Amino acid sequence: EYIAAFNRDDFEGFGRFYTDDVIFEGRAGQFSKRADVLNFYRKVKSRIRETLVIHDLILGEQDNVADLETQLHGLVDWPDFPTGPIRKDETRRSQNFIWYEVRDGKFVRIRSAHYRKL
Repeated sequence: EYIAAFNRDDFEGFGRFYTDDVIFEGRAGQFSKRADVLNFYRKVKSRIRETLVIHDLILGEQDNVADLETQLHGLVDWPDFPTGPIRKDETRRSQNFIWYEVRDGKFVRIRSAHYRKL
């Protein structure tokens, strides 16, 4: 449900999975509030179509780990994109591992690690 909402740019839909004080540590930025994570994704998704594909998922009581393929497609030229310049109509694919710490059904911390370009 989270990935589906993320892929359709439903900010409130995927944002409801975050605690108000969620800690987000990714390649493109670090944030410590739900509002900051959503504002970041609003900016990103206004310039890039980002789609996540789950390859594998390990679910624990308080931790989930996802092996994800990230697809980025430039909607505009973005020379200072945080993970490197991307051009309009350029598509990038990478494999990433994402750790989600879960408490009471919400993400309290999200960490991502880039594995490889595809």
